[in-house]
Amino acid sequence: MSNSALRLLTALIGIPTIVGMLYLGDWPFTLLVLVLALLAQLEVYQLLEAAGQRPNRVLGLLLGALLVLRAVHPPLLFAAAAVTVAVVAWSPLQQRSAGSLPPGDAAEAPIGASSAGAAMLPATLFGAVYPSSLLAFLLDLRAARGPGVADLDAFFLTLAVFVLVWSADTAAYYVGRSLGKRPLAPAASPKKTWEGAIGGVVGALAAAIALKLLVLDVLPWLHAGAIGLIAGILGPLGDLAESTMKRHVGVKESGSLLPGHGGMLDRFDAMTLVAPAAYLYLRFVAGIFP
Repeated sequence: MSNSALRLLTALIGIPTIVGMLYLGDWPFTLLVLVLALLAQLEVYQLLEAAGQRPNRVLGLLLGALLVLRAVHPPLLFAAAAVTVAVVAWSPLQQRSAGSLPPGDAAEAPIGASSAGAAMLPATLFGAVYPSSLLAFLLDLRAARGPGVADLDAFFLTLAVFVLVWSADTAAYYVGRSLGKRPLAPAASPKKTWEGAIGGVVGALAAAIALKLLVLDVLPWLHAGAIGLIAGILGPLGDLAESTMKRHVGVKESGSLLPGHGGMLDRFDAMTLVAPAAYLYLRFVAGIFP
C-alpha cells in the first residue's frame, strides 16, 4: 500500500474517533487526550535519548499524566508538584549510577549537573511540559462554560481548533508542493516554503470563515478570524520545533504508531502550540468564558 493510501486510511479511522470522543466529552475525551499526550511524550523521550540525554521515563510520564489530568481535577497540580520534587531529588542519584557524577554527597552536586549529555532533570521535565501539559489545554477548552457557552458550544470550539490545524496543514502541504520555491527554515525542514506557510494561513482563515458560518455562533467574526490566524501561524511553528528536534538526532519521524503519518508527535506537533494559544485567547482576550 502506498504512503498516500496509508495516510488516507489512518485519517479515515483517526478523525471519526477523535470527533466522536470529543463529542462525548468528559472521561472519553480525557482518556483520548491522555493517551495521545503520553504517547507523544514517550516519543520526545526517545528523541532526547537519541541525543544523549537520560530522562527518567517513569517519573516523567507520571508527571505528564498529572499535568494532563489537572485539567479535569485541578488539585492534581499538588501531586504534580510532588513528582517534580521527586525528579529533582532523583536526578543526581541517577546520574551517579550512570557514572555522570563523582563520588560524594549527592546533595553537594549541582541540580541537573551532567556530563556526556546525561542531564536527567531538564530532559525529564521537558518531556512532561512538551507535549503533555500543552495538549492538556484541549481538555480545558472542551470543559469551557460561560454565559452563552453551553456544552455543544464547547464541543464546536474544540472541534474548530482541530479543523483549523488540519486545514492549515493540508493547505500548506498542497500550496508548498505546487508553488513553493523559497525555503522557510532550511536548517530545520528543507521542504517547507514561504509559499506553503502563506497557503496554510489562508487555508486556516478560510476554514475559520466556514466554521463561523456553520457552527461558531458563539464566536464573533473578529475572534473567529483570530483563532484562524493562531492556527495558521503557530501551527507551522510547532511543526518546525519538532522538525528541529528530529533533525538534531538524524531521524525522519518521531515514531511509527500512525501508518503514513509517522509518530503521535508528528501528527500533533502543531497542536502543542495552537491548543494553549487558542484557549488563552478565547478566555482572556475574547472573554467568552471565565
